Amino acid sequence: MVSSLADRYLDLIAEMQQVGWHPDQQRLDEIGAELVELDHQLKISGIAGPDYDRLDKMRGRAHRLLSEARSDHDIALAVAEAARKREAHDAAYPTILSPQRDALDDWSGNALERALRERARGYDRER
Repeated sequence: MVSSLADRYLDLIAEMQQVGWHPDQQRLDEIGAELVELDHQLKISGIAGPDYDRLDKMRGRAHRLLSEARSDHDIALAVAEAARKREAHDAAYPTILSPQRDALDDWSGNALERALRERARGYDRER
């Protein structure tokens, strides 16, 4: 029983480590349901001592990874939504600076970096 629970936790942990930056919400929900089932099995198993401690650490790691994956998913959605809004604004008002951009976004305190960027754009003072 202990080894099967440990294997299932390790499989979930390995899968969540491979999820990437923009995970699939449906798969995250499936993983969450599997994790709830595993937690329930751990609770009713009656395992105690070092085996329980090891499984509890795996459980905690799996929950943290799931939480991070859900957070990454929410961030990716927010970034995509902000980009969509920015593009819509820029398309609707081509002569107005986008509200998410500042006029000094391209400014750098490094004079060499600024000079190279201006030269690449054709703003250099050489004649």
